[in-house]
Amino acid sequence: MKKINISKQKLKRLYTNKKLSSYDIAKIYKCNASVIQKRLKEYKITIRHPKEKIKISKDDLIKLYINKKLSSYKIAKIYKCGSRTIHGILVRLGIPTRPLKRIPM
Repeated sequence: MKKINISKQKLKRLYTNKKLSSYDIAKIYKCNASVIQKRLKEYKITIRHPKEKIKISKDDLIKLYINKKLSSYKIAKIYKCGSRTIHGILVRLGIPTRPLKRIPM
């Protein structure tokens, strides 16, 4: 397996200064996010706690999910988090969720 070459300075700039997620950095380097997370630990770069990063008000969620009818996946892309995270916030805030659309095979 090919070793991903990323310097501590480059990783710190992307992760800490530009606030890219390990997932976003992994896409740039065409590797798995776990590789980036491992490098963050190796370089002793403080890992952000995902729950600290996601701040979304009930009003904003209603506007995006109910009024604009965006999917939890599209909202997650806006907030750089997972769609399950958005779904969990919708449920926690008491916002009714739509049924999951399945693509017929």
